[in-house]
Amino acid sequence: MLKLSRRKFLFGSMLSMAGYATFLEPAMLRVRRETLRISNLPKAFEGFKIAQLTDFHFRDYNRGLTERAVQEANEWQPDLVALTGDFVDKSEDRLPELLEVLAPLESRLGSYAVLGNHDHYHRSAHEFQKAFAGTSTKLLVNEAVKLDGMEIIGVDSIYSSTPDFSIPVDITDQFRLVLAHEPDMFDQIIPAYHPHLQLSGHTHGGQCRIPFVGYAPFTPRYGRKYKDGAFSREGSSLFVSSGLGTSIARLRFACRPEVALLTLEGA
Repeated sequence: MLKLSRRKFLFGSMLSMAGYATFLEPAMLRVRRETLRISNLPKAFEGFKIAQLTDFHFRDYNRGLTERAVQEANEWQPDLVALTGDFVDKSEDRLPELLEVLAPLESRLGSYAVLGNHDHYHRSAHEFQKAFAGTSTKLLVNEAVKLDGMEIIGVDSIYSSTPDFSIPVDITDQFRLVLAHEPDMFDQIIPAYHPHLQLSGHTHGGQCRIPFVGYAPFTPRYGRKYKDGAFSREGSSLFVSSGLGTSIARLRFACRPEVALLTLEGA
């Protein structure tokens, strides 16, 4: 009887964990507020605020979550919004609906986006550009734009497309922000663009982690060196968000979906 009771307990616990990871945690939005210390940050960008949303993998079940993330970003009143890819999922193209959900995003300098590997599975970059042309978000596919004292460089996915590490940029006292879906491109982006900051997603923070330890056993290719959070190297900084959606399976465990609200501070 004791052995049977233990088996029932273990089986019940596993079912409970599976239910939590499938139905509860994927809908539990985390508002992640981080202050990033940036080397050689131009004084004009002290306190600059960026809202980062990434890895939507947009489906019916996470529409409400995405709407809440947009609301949280707007209430924070960011200077800029960064959308770092994987808008749609390989198995389901919901881009028009997602663009409607993202339309209310507001910031002082606007919204800028790059594509992720899953985006390229479903549509061409040209098709995405046409879709984004009718919105207030500027999609950057291996191109750079200059704003008020800053340059935003959008590098395409290395997983399912071809990133360009030779985009002409102004390596002066401009604040240089790189948007690149896969974080492990950081090592190639540093010598190419000497960014102050790179923002990435792709890893989902591992999507499922070991509780209390925070270890993520599985992360995708090009997301294994820089998995989650803030990193710095050779005077450049990187922030990796675990994003909003799920991939392969509707599962998150000890790794809640998030909208990242980032404040820059000189190091």
